[in-house]
Amino acid sequence: KAFQIPRKTFSNSQKSGLTHAFEHNLLEYCVKKMYLCGMIKTLAISLPMLVCIFWSVLLLLDWWEQRTQAKARMVVFMVVAAILYGCHFIYFNHLHGWMPVTDVIYCMTNLSVFPLYYLYIKEVTEEHSRKHWQVTLLIPALLAGLATGALYLFMDEPEEQLFIEKFLYQGTTEGLCGL
Repeated sequence: KAFQIPRKTFSNSQKSGLTHAFEHNLLEYCVKKMYLCGMIKTLAISLPMLVCIFWSVLLLLDWWEQRTQAKARMVVFMVVAAILYGCHFIYFNHLHGWMPVTDVIYCMTNLSVFPLYYLYIKEVTEEHSRKHWQVTLLIPALLAGLATGALYLFMDEPEEQLFIEKFLYQGTTEGLCGL
């Protein structure tokens, strides 16, 4: 015969003690794992924001030494991206109290990052870029932010919480009523 594992027999009182010890160790293991998973989740969610903050600081220090319009635009882009990822951090960590404010900021920054990057690319690649029309690229972001803010102002507290829970987190419109 091949290798056999010896089996040990336990009395009922020993089994009860082993079961209790196993359950206690399992519970302790699960609590530690949940805490570790929570830490890993928080780190993973905050990492894009932290990277953007890091690059914002480095680019700002570089801009401080040599002030060019292209570097200034890149700093603005990175700061707006860091704010956008800060809003993601608040959303994915279910910080409901901050959601009305961050939802407004999210709408503005989400619609601003691509135009800001476009303006940076235009500044780097063109010899003479026209400056007067470039602000118009950010008008949709500003209007969306103002509209979102106005909608939150029209909601009372229970309606706001229902909107956040049902629409933003569950993706349903059940229980929501129109204006």
